[in-house]
Amino acid sequence: MQKSRTLGLYHQKWRGQRPWIELYVDQILRSQPKWAVWIPLARDVAIGNTLYHELGHHVHLFIRPEYREKEDVADDWRKRFMKHFLRRQYWYLIPLAWTIKLFRN
Repeated sequence: MQKSRTLGLYHQKWRGQRPWIELYVDQILRSQPKWAVWIPLARDVAIGNTLYHELGHHVHLFIRPEYREKEDVADDWRKRFMKHFLRRQYWYLIPLAWTIKLFRN
């Protein structure tokens, strides 16, 4: 693992400590275009993708273990959590998203 490219880490329960997630926000935002930092939706998606991926590791270990590649499971959970977050936080953009999807196909 190359630490300069790491966006986040999931730390398992160890020696009586609770599990925890570590995010490298400077790395997350550095991986995005400079204009994206100023747009709340773009910033939330950038940080949320990393946070929810790491949270997916926790779900995989403690709540719903699966016998698949752990990164694939974490990515599936990331998508589920992100979809839920965006629907709650940016509900007013749903009609726009449907319109764009309609014209893309």
